[in-house]
Amino acid sequence: DIPENISYMKVKLDGINTSDYELLNERQAILSKAPLILEIKTKRISKVDAIELPIAAKELEEFMQPSQLIQSDSEEIIRLARDITGDNKNSLIAAQIIKDWVFKNIRKKPVISIPDALGTLKRKEGDCNEHSFLFAALSRAIGIPAKVCYGVVHVEGRFYYHAWCKIYIGEWISIDPTLGQDFADATHVEFLSGGLDKQLDLLRLIGKLNLKILEVK
Repeated sequence: DIPENISYMKVKLDGINTSDYELLNERQAILSKAPLILEIKTKRISKVDAIELPIAAKELEEFMQPSQLIQSDSEEIIRLARDITGDNKNSLIAAQIIKDWVFKNIRKKPVISIPDALGTLKRKEGDCNEHSFLFAALSRAIGIPAKVCYGVVHVEGRFYYHAWCKIYIGEWISIDPTLGQDFADATHVEFLSGGLDKQLDLLRLIGKLNLKILEVK
């Protein structure tokens, strides 16, 4: 078994076509393609380096817009986001407050439904998808660019399908409202990010993907 909140992991993957997935990002590097070996590092940022809210940049607009499932323009979502973050203008602190609220107030329960932020807020329960969509909506509602990531995470000796979020606060960082992690640990292996269609693309890996941990620290 490996400890929680590790900051570095090297892992060998079998059964994945690299061209179908987004394996290179600010946390992940490909060390070898045959065999496929990924190096993953926890990405952190200090409160001092986090930029002030609201964050505005043309290239980030798609991660600020409301969608059918991430209803960041809902009055209920906007009101809650403002209530729990108050006058806080530090983007990292505000994001951590939202993460803590989702972690504490949304019951962790598997559900068979299409995840959507407003529905999750009303039901107050859901799995990693519901937690992530609600977190993304609340973040966007106060001016934090956010997107949902899909991949696997190591929990209690095994890798499981998982969804978490990325936010832009001067840099992209990964944050996990389901597991309550301010900075997603290095066992989060990201394959895709974006809308629900990306999650469906990940289903092609079920039964094919094999991961072997080579090193952690």
